[in-house]
Amino acid sequence: MLVVMRRLWIRTGTFDEFARISREQIWPNAEAAGLRIFGLFRAHDPDPHPSVGEPCDMAVLFTQYTDRAHSAATQADSDNFRGPAELRQRIFSGIERRRQLTLAVDQTPMTPVHVPIGGPFFQFDHRDPSAFDAESMQLTASDGLEDWGQTALASTLVVIRRFWIRHGEFEAFERLSREEIWPPIESAGARIRGMFRAESPHPNDAVNEPCDMVVLCTQYVDRAHWQATRPRPETWKGPEDVRQQLAAGARARHRLTLATQPTFSEPAHVPIGGPFRTWQ
Repeated sequence: MLVVMRRLWIRTGTFDEFARISREQIWPNAEAAGLRIFGLFRAHDPDPHPSVGEPCDMAVLFTQYTDRAHSAATQADSDNFRGPAELRQRIFSGIERRRQLTLAVDQTPMTPVHVPIGGPFFQFDHRDPSAFDAESMQLTASDGLEDWGQTALASTLVVIRRFWIRHGEFEAFERLSREEIWPPIESAGARIRGMFRAESPHPNDAVNEPCDMVVLCTQYVDRAHWQATRPRPETWKGPEDVRQQLAAGARARHRLTLATQPTFSEPAHVPIGGPFRTWQ
């Protein structure tokens, strides 16, 4: 399985139009080619981009494919496209409209990592996490990827965090996340929505050595909930023994991390359509 993360810097105030074009003119046709829209997110503050010198908004889009060949076969403006001519034209028409709103874009091919779903085991801020789970976190058993589409995600914060880690340390980083860090924060009602291993790291001025890059998506109720899962004594809102476990795991993972950058975002509704024909 291949997941591609695209960060798109778009003209200020055009996110709703960007999402509408995607939802109405691109995704239904693109999903007919067998791909899956995993999630669209509106960033609260755009990440910097060297070629964008004006105020802008940022969208982050995750798309799932079978593999690289499938990704190439769904690109309407590529000679590799494999599908009916009328389908290609519909996709290309929508993409051209969306490009008019886009100032810059980068894309990151990634491999998804299986994410075990645990807790929660205690309440956050008098909210029952089990009710929160039922309302906004309907899970699917598909290689650890969650269904962002037909679920109520209003008033939800998703933190998309990029980690630049020491080259060759991914297995240790993932193990510490899965065994030491995720259980405590999920016990506080957070949800790990996806971990991805990037094929190539993004450039980072603070990293001058060979490295790997990991992308982690975590869902919270809001900023206060996010703060409540930080392992500092003044912010943590859960049992002390759980905080100690989290702090120990975070220190160990920090030793493997060269740099990290969070993007605070909110998910846009993603309707799930096709696929309407089979890829290969």
